[in-house]
Amino acid sequence: MGVSLYDSSVGSKNSLYRSYDFIFYSLLFQYVSKWKPFILGSILIAFIFAFVFENVAIWLNIYAPIVWEHIYSFPIFILIPLIGKKIVDSITSASNEP
Repeated sequence: MGVSLYDSSVGSKNSLYRSYDFIFYSLLFQYVSKWKPFILGSILIAFIFAFVFENVAIWLNIYAPIVWEHIYSFPIFILIPLIGKKIVDSITSASNEP
């Protein structure tokens, strides 16, 4: 039996909390097309998610980490949109080739 990273009793609330991430990522994808501003936007969003929204979610009892620190979330929140952009860029460049 492993150690859970979040309290399963708030699982349904946790999924609601995580759905807001994709709204911000969608806006980032929509309005930022070049890589340098996209990376800077990803870092800004990751900082806000990891150090502001997670604390607010804990305070509201929406998110209950057990063995997790906010700093662990920071690189994950940076990588999610970067990997997504790389995948989307590769798909769109492949579809634009004759």
